[in-house]
Amino acid sequence: MQDRTVVAAKVQPDHPKIPEIEQVMSAAAAAHNLGIAFHAKGFGAMWRTGAVAYDVTVKRVLGLDAHDHIVAVQYVGTPEAHTPPDWQVDHADFVVDWTGVAPD
Repeated sequence: MQDRTVVAAKVQPDHPKIPEIEQVMSAAAAAHNLGIAFHAKGFGAMWRTGAVAYDVTVKRVLGLDAHDHIVAVQYVGTPEAHTPPDWQVDHADFVVDWTGVAPD
């Protein structure tokens, strides 16, 4: 099984309280959370954009205006059966214990 999900920001350019960039970032955060949810439910998911995300005709077909933003095209499917690699990670390579203010 494979399908696609499109996540878009339906932008209100002159919103009195929420700048356009924050409207777009909210949609991107939602797309990220959808990806996490797909994986948590056992699906595989991949986030892409590419030229299609900026195409005015694609936006129009999806019911969006030219100033709206497609932030993600997520491909979702059932992953092939496989055993994930057994990663041996030494956390000491990237974790540091902080014990307070660094000395001068």
